[in-house]
Amino acid sequence: MSKNEKPPLSTGKKWLLGGVALLGVVLLLLGSLPSLGVLNQSTPAAKEDAEAPALGDDYAYARALAGEIEQLCAAAIGSNEVYAVVSLEEGYSYTYATDREQRSEEGSAQSSDSYLTVGSGSAEKPVLLSTTPPQIRGIGVVCRGGAVNKNELISLLSAAYDVGSNRIYIILQQ
Repeated sequence: MSKNEKPPLSTGKKWLLGGVALLGVVLLLLGSLPSLGVLNQSTPAAKEDAEAPALGDDYAYARALAGEIEQLCAAAIGSNEVYAVVSLEEGYSYTYATDREQRSEEGSAQSSDSYLTVGSGSAEKPVLLSTTPPQIRGIGVVCRGGAVNKNELISLLSAAYDVGSNRIYIILQQ
Protein backbone atom coordinates (compact mmCIF):
# COMPACT_ATOMS: atom_id res chain seq x y z
CA MET A 1 0.00 0.00 0.00
CA SER A 2 1.31 3.44 -0.90
CA LYS A 3 1.10 6.53 1.30
CA ASN A 4 -1.83 8.10 -0.63
CA GLU A 5 -4.08 5.01 -0.56
CA LYS A 6 -6.60 4.67 2.26
CA PRO A 7 -7.26 1.28 3.80
CA PRO A 8 -10.60 -0.27 2.76
CA LEU A 9 -13.56 0.25 5.11
CA SER A 10 -14.40 -2.63 7.38
CA THR A 11 -17.82 -4.26 7.11
CA GLY A 12 -18.99 -2.66 10.37
CA LYS A 13 -18.07 0.82 9.17
CA LYS A 14 -19.87 0.21 5.86
CA TRP A 15 -23.06 -0.77 7.72
CA LEU A 16 -22.75 2.27 9.98
CA LEU A 17 -22.24 4.60 7.02
CA GLY A 18 -25.20 3.03 5.18
CA GLY A 19 -27.40 3.35 8.28
CA VAL A 20 -26.54 7.02 8.72
CA ALA A 21 -27.27 7.69 5.03
CA LEU A 22 -30.61 5.85 5.28
CA LEU A 23 -31.54 7.80 8.43
CA GLY A 24 -30.76 11.08 6.62
CA VAL A 25 -33.02 10.13 3.69
CA VAL A 26 -35.86 9.14 6.06
CA LEU A 27 -35.57 12.44 7.96
CA LEU A 28 -35.65 14.39 4.70
CA LEU A 29 -38.77 12.53 3.56
CA LEU A 30 -40.53 12.99 6.90
CA GLY A 31 -39.71 16.68 6.89
CA SER A 32 -41.39 17.15 3.51
CA LEU A 33 -44.64 15.40 4.52
CA PRO A 34 -47.57 17.50 5.77
CA SER A 35 -47.98 17.65 9.50
CA LEU A 36 -50.02 14.81 10.95
CA GLY A 37 -51.29 17.05 13.75
CA VAL A 38 -50.25 14.66 16.54
CA LEU A 39 -47.02 16.48 17.30
CA ASN A 40 -48.56 19.94 16.94
CA GLN A 41 -51.32 19.44 19.51
CA SER A 42 -49.28 19.10 22.69
CA THR A 43 -50.94 22.12 24.30
CA PRO A 44 -54.51 23.46 24.10
CA ALA A 45 -53.27 26.66 22.44
CA ALA A 46 -51.47 24.65 19.76
CA LYS A 47 -54.65 22.63 19.17
CA GLU A 48 -56.72 25.79 18.65
CA ASP A 49 -54.13 27.13 16.18
CA ALA A 50 -54.16 23.83 14.28
CA GLU A 51 -57.96 24.03 13.90
CA ALA A 52 -57.98 27.65 12.71
CA PRO A 53 -58.34 28.04 8.95
CA ALA A 54 -55.24 29.09 7.08
CA LEU A 55 -55.35 32.58 5.66
CA GLY A 56 -56.51 32.39 2.06
CA ASP A 57 -57.96 28.88 2.35
CA ASP A 58 -61.59 29.37 1.23
CA TYR A 59 -62.68 25.78 1.89
CA ALA A 60 -61.31 25.80 5.44
CA TYR A 61 -62.96 29.16 6.08
CA ALA A 62 -66.33 27.90 4.83
CA ARG A 63 -65.99 24.74 6.93
CA ALA A 64 -65.13 26.80 10.04
CA LEU A 65 -68.20 29.01 9.44
CA ALA A 66 -70.38 25.92 9.00
CA GLY A 67 -69.07 24.56 12.31
CA GLU A 68 -69.96 27.81 14.07
CA ILE A 69 -73.42 27.77 12.52
CA GLU A 70 -73.94 24.15 13.59
CA GLN A 71 -73.04 25.05 17.20
CA LEU A 72 -75.28 28.13 17.18
CA CYS A 73 -78.27 26.25 15.78
CA ALA A 74 -77.71 23.30 18.13
CA ALA A 75 -77.80 25.68 21.09
CA ALA A 76 -80.95 27.38 19.78
CA ILE A 77 -82.97 24.21 19.15
CA GLY A 78 -81.57 22.03 21.94
CA SER A 79 -80.38 19.24 19.67
CA ASN A 80 -76.92 18.16 18.54
CA GLU A 81 -78.13 16.85 15.20
CA VAL A 82 -77.45 19.93 13.08
CA TYR A 83 -75.67 19.99 9.72
CA ALA A 84 -74.73 23.20 7.93
CA VAL A 85 -73.19 24.18 4.61
CA VAL A 86 -71.90 27.64 3.68
CA SER A 87 -71.25 28.91 0.17
CA LEU A 88 -68.96 31.89 -0.35
CA GLU A 89 -68.70 34.75 -2.82
CA GLU A 90 -65.38 34.77 -4.68
CA GLY A 91 -62.35 34.49 -2.37
CA TYR A 92 -60.20 36.50 -0.01
CA SER A 93 -59.34 40.02 -1.13
CA TYR A 94 -56.04 41.68 -0.29
CA THR A 95 -55.11 45.36 -0.18
CA TYR A 96 -51.46 46.28 -0.69
CA ALA A 97 -49.65 49.57 -0.07
CA THR A 98 -48.84 51.47 -3.25
CA ASP A 99 -46.63 54.40 -4.11
CA ARG A 100 -47.91 56.90 -6.68
CA GLU A 101 -45.34 58.77 -8.71
CA GLN A 102 -46.53 61.85 -10.62
CA ARG A 103 -44.62 63.50 -13.45
CA SER A 104 -45.37 66.63 -15.38
CA GLU A 105 -43.96 67.03 -18.86
CA GLU A 106 -44.86 70.06 -20.95
CA GLY A 107 -48.49 70.39 -20.02
CA SER A 108 -49.33 66.71 -19.55
CA ALA A 109 -49.44 65.04 -16.19
CA GLN A 110 -48.62 61.36 -15.85
CA SER A 111 -48.81 59.14 -12.82
CA SER A 112 -47.80 55.58 -12.15
CA ASP A 113 -48.49 53.30 -9.21
CA SER A 114 -46.15 50.67 -7.87
CA TYR A 115 -46.39 48.38 -4.87
CA LEU A 116 -44.38 49.22 -1.78
CA THR A 117 -42.12 46.35 -0.81
CA VAL A 118 -40.03 45.28 2.15
CA GLY A 119 -36.94 43.10 2.07
CA SER A 120 -34.57 42.71 -0.81
CA GLY A 121 -33.75 40.16 -3.45
CA SER A 122 -35.72 36.92 -3.19
CA ALA A 123 -37.07 38.02 0.24
CA GLU A 124 -38.75 41.12 -1.22
CA LYS A 125 -42.51 41.15 -0.52
CA PRO A 126 -45.28 43.71 -1.02
CA VAL A 127 -46.65 45.45 2.10
CA LEU A 128 -50.05 43.94 2.95
CA LEU A 129 -52.44 46.51 4.43
CA SER A 130 -55.55 44.40 4.92
CA THR A 131 -57.12 41.03 4.20
CA THR A 132 -60.87 40.67 3.77
CA PRO A 133 -62.44 37.21 4.03
CA PRO A 134 -65.00 36.11 1.43
CA GLN A 135 -68.62 37.15 1.90
CA ILE A 136 -71.20 34.48 2.65
CA ARG A 137 -73.38 33.78 -0.40
CA GLY A 138 -75.77 31.34 1.27
CA ILE A 139 -76.36 29.10 4.28
CA GLY A 140 -78.10 25.72 4.27
CA VAL A 141 -79.02 24.01 7.55
CA VAL A 142 -80.65 20.68 8.37
CA CYS A 143 -81.87 20.24 11.97
CA ARG A 144 -83.17 17.00 13.47
CA GLY A 145 -85.15 17.01 16.67
CA GLY A 146 -85.55 19.92 19.01
CA ALA A 147 -88.33 22.46 18.98
CA VAL A 148 -87.86 25.79 17.29
CA ASN A 149 -89.57 27.96 14.74
CA LYS A 150 -87.86 28.00 11.33
CA ASN A 151 -88.26 31.78 11.07
CA GLU A 152 -86.48 32.25 14.41
CA LEU A 153 -83.46 30.30 13.13
CA ILE A 154 -83.44 32.31 9.90
CA SER A 155 -83.54 35.57 11.88
CA LEU A 156 -80.76 34.34 14.19
CA LEU A 157 -78.45 33.40 11.31
CA SER A 158 -79.29 36.54 9.35
CA ALA A 159 -78.39 38.76 12.30
CA ALA A 160 -75.30 36.81 13.32
CA TYR A 161 -73.71 36.57 9.85
CA ASP A 162 -75.22 39.61 8.06
CA VAL A 163 -76.82 37.45 5.39
CA GLY A 164 -80.21 38.20 3.88
CA SER A 165 -83.02 35.88 4.93
CA ASN A 166 -83.55 34.96 1.27
CA ARG A 167 -80.08 33.37 1.29
CA ILE A 168 -80.74 31.09 4.26
CA TYR A 169 -82.56 27.77 3.85
CA ILE A 170 -83.47 25.58 6.80
CA ILE A 171 -84.98 22.10 6.91
CA LEU A 172 -86.46 20.96 10.23
CA GLN A 173 -86.86 17.20 10.60
CA GLN A 174 -88.57 15.45 13.48
